[in-house]
Amino acid sequence: MNLGKTNKYQQLIRQLYHALRSDDLAVRLSSADKLAKIGWKPSTKEEQVYYFIAGLMWSELIRMGEAAVNPLLERIDDEDFFVRKFSVDSLGDIQSASAVQPLIKILNSKFKGAKNSTKTAKHAFGNLMPTSSKETASKVASPVSSDYYYREDKHYGTIDLGKKYDLLRTSAALALGKIGSNAAVKHLLAALNDKCPEVRDCAFKSICKINKGAVSDLVDALNGPDLNIKNHAVRALGIINDPNAVEPLIGLLDDPAPSIREATSETLGIIRDDRATDPLIKLLKDPELFVREAAAKALGRIGSEQAVIPLIKAFDDADAFVRTSIVKALGALGDSRAIILFLTALKDEDKWVRRAAVSELKTIDGSLLIEPIIDALKDESETVQEAAVNALSDINDANAINSLIGILKSGKTGKIRERVAKVLKDMPIQKLYGTKNKTDTADPVDRGIDDNNWQSKLKGNFDPASS
Repeated sequence: MNLGKTNKYQQLIRQLYHALRSDDLAVRLSSADKLAKIGWKPSTKEEQVYYFIAGLMWSELIRMGEAAVNPLLERIDDEDFFVRKFSVDSLGDIQSASAVQPLIKILNSKFKGAKNSTKTAKHAFGNLMPTSSKETASKVASPVSSDYYYREDKHYGTIDLGKKYDLLRTSAALALGKIGSNAAVKHLLAALNDKCPEVRDCAFKSICKINKGAVSDLVDALNGPDLNIKNHAVRALGIINDPNAVEPLIGLLDDPAPSIREATSETLGIIRDDRATDPLIKLLKDPELFVREAAAKALGRIGSEQAVIPLIKAFDDADAFVRTSIVKALGALGDSRAIILFLTALKDEDKWVRRAAVSELKTIDGSLLIEPIIDALKDESETVQEAAVNALSDINDANAINSLIGILKSGKTGKIRERVAKVLKDMPIQKLYGTKNKTDTADPVDRGIDDNNWQSKLKGNFDPASS
């Protein structure tokens, strides 16, 4: 054995391994490439981590978990934008608590613009490596992973430094949500007012992802002066759906801002806690129509019988959106006391109120309600007619189905016949054939449907020869 060559080889390995920690990306990439070519294999976790970082093998670093955290933290201040961004992303995927404060620092940092420095202009956020370095980087072929190699990215290469800075803070916001630390919530709340829409959006998503750990700070934010943060806090509490937030949310129903009252009503409807019923009933008389509409919807979702009479009384509302929401809410409650209101709503001047009434009538048991729905097939509005078709197709009753068949026989024009044909075609055969009575044994195609187009549609499900 030639000891001289062995010593030189070991010295070369040491030099290349030391170069894996260089601040220069091109040097790190070149060192990782040379180590791979001479067949060197990392023997410790530390060696693996620095080799993977130098070779930009992010998925391997994520698989290493906690062992990769501190070396990755060293790279979140790297001169190269890609390295910084993917280091932040990887820290989020590893979900290490020790990364929280450094990530918060990135989220809260402010871009001050590029200084008059060649190094800053070229390297502060990557993408402008010298040509020789790019060529070296592009030739790196890791024996471990080929999931990423350094390149001049078309997207990142066309945006300014400030935008890249925002992308880095967006990654930090997302990473904090993945880690799920309560300590990040206040900072994420503050980021809801960030100038960058992507940062704001990701901050909100991360707050919701932290889930119940964020409730305490979100409740505190309900009492804050910032309307935007308060609004987002209300909506986040709805997504998290924690009953501990009900009482603080009820306190916001008399907030001077209509948008807060509306958002709070919606959130209480999502949580579905009966404690909110009385306060929401009071909002049925709110001066803002969108607040009244949200309150009606929420009462329908909560499902308390206590809301039935107040909703019926509120149906005299001047706004059609509110009346529609009231009809739907009463339909969700399924209380027979609402039948008269539904029948009244069928004659409403607004087609959407009539449509809602048709749709909700089928939720109340009783054959006497079929005739009003059949009558709605003659409504002047196609949207009401369509609702009647849908409602009748869901009712297991001979008169209901025969009325649909009658539409096909009537020669009506417009989309209504097409809708009826589709409904009958998709209907289970036994349900349709069960409508036959002793005096009418012919199947639907023989009942006077002379339009060959509709016959061809129906014959996918009805074959006269098989009856």
